[in-house]
Amino acid sequence: TRPQHSRTTGSVGRCAMLDSELFSHFGLPPERTQRTLAQPGRTVDADDLTRRLCLAVDSGHASLVRLLLDAGADVDRPNTRGITPLYAAARSGRLLVIDTLLDAGASTSAICQGDGRSPLHGAAHSGETEAAARLLEVKADVTQRSSSGATPLHIACSRGRVEVVRLLLDASAPIDASCVDSRGCTPLHIAVECRHVEVARILVLAGADVNAGATSQLGPPLVLACMAKARKLRAPACARTSTQHGSAPVSGRSGAEVDASAQLSHRAEVSSCKESQADVNSGDNALEVVQLLLSHGAETDLAVEGTGLLELVESRGASADVCALIRATRDEARRRDMEAKTAAADRVAALRLAEEAAEPVAYTHLTLPTKRIV
Repeated sequence: TRPQHSRTTGSVGRCAMLDSELFSHFGLPPERTQRTLAQPGRTVDADDLTRRLCLAVDSGHASLVRLLLDAGADVDRPNTRGITPLYAAARSGRLLVIDTLLDAGASTSAICQGDGRSPLHGAAHSGETEAAARLLEVKADVTQRSSSGATPLHIACSRGRVEVVRLLLDASAPIDASCVDSRGCTPLHIAVECRHVEVARILVLAGADVNAGATSQLGPPLVLACMAKARKLRAPACARTSTQHGSAPVSGRSGAEVDASAQLSHRAEVSSCKESQADVNSGDNALEVVQLLLSHGAETDLAVEGTGLLELVESRGASADVCALIRATRDEARRRDMEAKTAAADRVAALRLAEEAAEPVAYTHLTLPTKRIV
């Protein structure tokens, strides 16, 4: 691990050069680049280098990232919002920056402060398939959990990232009942709750258990699929300020650095809004999801915490179409079960009659008296 840069005045000149190149990359007025840490009496510490490294990562400026790492920036040090450089690069799909950070020894298991997500979680969140593939090439852990117990596959399923889901499944990401988050949800629970039909179909075809959690308080995926409304991921407001996102100006930051950070924050906001709106506007496909689960063997005649499945989903506001489909499927399953039991009973009775007919007749042998011959 690269040691943190100690507080020193020797690197002020280099940081001034980096500042000039970095801020000119954002198209700021030349005079603004003079308001940097290269002022008399100012010093450079690990926080200063980390701020610059995060700006360079967010801008996709791989050469600046390399220069800052050479200047002593810690490759795994999170910024003031708790985000690691590799996570930021993976979430934004900066492939050259990812390679630069990995070459400098960045850890694929280094987590962000707060949510505990790894860089692979970040790539899965944004649907950056190439970034996820690059991390998997260097053996990023597909089973690593966030603070909420979510694996990268949970995150990809929640956002409907079809290609990333396929990629993680090819890398043997777990999908069985043991792979649950803090709510007890498997990746299939998450996919159906968010109404991502194609993701749910991929998981089912890969062998995900459609009845996982049937005996738990949460219930099987079918329960979440029947909810009145899909679970929606809150879309951030495009008009939020950088302060609302925890990136308020820090004492000692130069005006140019603050302006550059604000520009990056605005760009990230617009991108995040477009991405989240695409997720939120995916539509309510409850009936289609329910049909998918039922066609792959989801049980309808069961109880969750003592309440029948149909009664439970009706009480939670499932649509009339969904309830009618579950009722019809349940009744048809009961009819087939009854017919199967009747047919089995008839076979047993017929077999018994056949056995009785095949039994040999038991004759009674009488002993006749014999006449004695004199």
